[in-house]
Amino acid sequence: MSHSVIINYEAIAIECRSICEVATKQLCKIDSILKKIDESSSSLLGYETDRTKADLQQQAEIIRQRISNIIQQSVQVAKKGTASAIAGGNSREIVLIAHQLQNQVENLTIDQIANYEALLDNLLKDKIKLQQSRLRGNAVFDKDFASHLETITDEALRGFIYFEWLDTTNVGKSFAELKTIAESKMQNGVENYFKQEKEKLFSEIEAEMRNAKLDEKTINKAKTLKATTDREQIREIQRNATNEMVGEAIRKKTVKIVLDCIEKRGFLVDKKNIKLQKEKNEVVMIAQKAGGEYAEFRIMLDGKFIYRFDGYEGQACQNDIQPFMKDLEDIYGVNVKEQQEIWSNPDKLSTRKYQEINTKKINQ
Repeated sequence: MSHSVIINYEAIAIECRSICEVATKQLCKIDSILKKIDESSSSLLGYETDRTKADLQQQAEIIRQRISNIIQQSVQVAKKGTASAIAGGNSREIVLIAHQLQNQVENLTIDQIANYEALLDNLLKDKIKLQQSRLRGNAVFDKDFASHLETITDEALRGFIYFEWLDTTNVGKSFAELKTIAESKMQNGVENYFKQEKEKLFSEIEAEMRNAKLDEKTINKAKTLKATTDREQIREIQRNATNEMVGEAIRKKTVKIVLDCIEKRGFLVDKKNIKLQKEKNEVVMIAQKAGGEYAEFRIMLDGKFIYRFDGYEGQACQNDIQPFMKDLEDIYGVNVKEQQEIWSNPDKLSTRKYQEINTKKINQ
């Protein structure tokens, strides 16, 4: 009997690894400002540039380590075919953690880098003024100022406050007053940074999408923005781009997994028979056996794929379909949630079996 079945599933491990891989690539953005700090440090305040560099490196390393841990957990999820032993039995929690890490990367590579850029720009513009300030007397701030400064956890803001303390025109002002001046200058500096660097940042994000092999339609969709301020537009296009790149990474992994599973069933796949149909935004893959049986897969960006087995006698296709589905779950962590039959008809020599698989994705 020939029939069509819709199968809903969760691919926890695939989704988690895809999010983490995109986040890891985006973390490399901090390398540019670290280089800028190194290039500028000889003419700036060693105290603040050293702290700024150390803070950026530490934050990035903490995130990288957490990403590594989550990826290791996702490997275990794939081996078990379920996330029941991970995160207290909540199969989605590991993906939630991955999304949280992605948000931290976005915050670090957009907002915090803007803060540091504003600080460096401020120091570079006023380095002559600094040389004529308390630095000439090798001034050291008192314990009261030091204790207040230690309460500031934002390293960029610390730098701005320290800079205001060095300015001889601020002698006699309280820590609170210096902090207010510093916050205002940092905000203005950040706004100016986003205004000046907006087009460059847009180009960099677009380059990320092209490197991820996204098609022009998808790239243009990501560039369609609702936000009005420069900062929010940059955050929005980065968020859109990240979602699209994660979706593409999931699809690429799905193509590879389907290829691995179908080859275990004795099918051969010529690379010429793996094609991207841009007009439908889907990858089509055809696999064949020596006996004439073949399987066709359509893998889409929205987290679903449809397959068709053909050229079988009677129910013989089940000898390939059932092991194929079992491998998806047992080896790759594709957890089948629901099956629904759509249609059926009597067996023929060229029996066709259709199945559609939907990925349940978390709201981005």
